[in-house]
Formats: sequence, C-alpha cells, structure tokens
Amino acid sequence: MYTPALAGALARPAFGGPDSADEAVLTPAAIPIYVISLDRVPERREHMRAQMARLGLAHEIVQAVDGREPIEGLERIYDRSRRLRTYGSDLTLAEIACCLSHLEVCRRIAASEAGIGLVLEDDVVLSDTVAPVLAELAGMRRGSFEVVRLAGLRERRGRIVRRLSGGYDLARLAVGPCGAQAYVVTAAGARKLISYCTPITQQIDIALDETCFNRLDTYAVLPYPVRHETGIASTIGERAADDARRGPAGLYQIARRTLLRNFGAVHGLLRMYLA
Repeated sequence: MYTPALAGALARPAFGGPDSADEAVLTPAAIPIYVISLDRVPERREHMRAQMARLGLAHEIVQAVDGREPIEGLERIYDRSRRLRTYGSDLTLAEIACCLSHLEVCRRIAASEAGIGLVLEDDVVLSDTVAPVLAELAGMRRGSFEVVRLAGLRERRGRIVRRLSGGYDLARLAVGPCGAQAYVVTAAGARKLISYCTPITQQIDIALDETCFNRLDTYAVLPYPVRHETGIASTIGERAADDARRGPAGLYQIARRTLLRNFGAVHGLLRMYLA
C-alpha cells in the first residue's frame, strides 16, 4: 500500500542490447541515476540492470508506487473535482501512481547532496554515449537549466543553445517531447515540479510538458540519447479496472484544452526564440 509516510522515506547514437549484469563493475555517473521500477515486473528491472552493467553505471532502483494497490489519502493527493472540471475525465489509479513515483524521486533529488539526478523509467534503452552526455550536463554552470529531457515519444525541433560532443545538441523546444521516460532534473526543478503536481491533476508527462505553467527552465538533448522500448508493455496502460472511472469530456473541457494547447504552443515559440 502507498502511504504518505512511504513517500517521505522513499552523430545519432547507437543503441546496444543488454548484456549480462554478472560481476559488473559499476562506477558513479556524473549525475546520480534513479530507476523507477515495480517489484511485480522483474523482467523490466533486469532489463535496466543489464543496461547499467553494460555501461558500467551505478544507479538506484526506486520502488514504484503500484496502481493496483490501495493509495492511502487519495482524496488529498489527487484533486478529482478539479481534474474533472478542467479535463472532463478522470485519471486512472495507474496514472496517479506513476505521478507519485516520479514525485518521490524528485523529493530524493531535492534533498540530495548532489542536487541533481537522472530519472529513468524501466522501459527505456540507453545509448552507448549517455554517460558522456551526463558528464557534459554535470559540467555546466549551476543554474543553466532545471530540466533536460533525454527522451520523447515525439521528434521535435528546437533552437540549439549549445553543441555537445558525440553529435548531440542542447536545445530549447517550442513543444514538449511527450513522455517522462528520461529526464535530468535539478533540486530547484524538482521542487518546482513537486509544487506544480500538488495536488495531482494530470499525468506526469503532461505536467513536464506544460512549461508555460510549471515555470521549469527546460531543455532537451537532440537527438534523444534515450529511447522508449516499444516492445515492453506499459504498466500504466493497464486501464481495464479503471475505465469506469473515466467520463467523456464535455464541450467546455474540449474547448479549454484546445485553448490551453494553443497558448502553450505560442508561449513555447516565444520562449524558444526570445529566452
């Protein structure tokens, strides 16, 4: 069971396949790595451990909040009335649990000595050059960014602000890349994301994309050095038990979403070229 007490405690890259993790020598990455993973899906956890072993990167496995288990204090954590009023449909328990998992990692990063961390979901594939990318980001002046997206479900173009080694660029995007599979976040950015998602009203990836509202100083590494593994089924996609909690969006919610989406796009373009 999830409880509030638990939350407080808790050139284009080449992608290689995972090798055996036996007797791997792991070294700390330039930026601490946190992997969100469910105990009940051990094959995904091993998928990540094998990749880290191949790359020789130390990491911390963070037990994900399970949407199949009761979530204590759900009425305080999740603002259902605001969600329905704004979006016209409910979040599933799996989506709420996913958001809680990311916020738990953000709390750890905000309280950490390093003051920065790489957040990974356990259904990604890391490029062989991800470690040098992390080293370059770690070497940038503190305050240069709050969030750097390393993966996305959508290919995006952006204004390049810095050339990185290995054929990568650090860029500002006009529109979010979609997905919370991999991102670097500073302690300041983590605190902003926690504040923006308290209480929860939307999926974590949408919260990350809404830079016009979350006020996060966000960039992306292009091309993405981390990609989503499409062959791994999403645990958030287990909606069967939650379908009854969803309702159809009304005309007001559809119009509001369209307005916000257009406002976000205009804000993103202005920010991309003027910031």
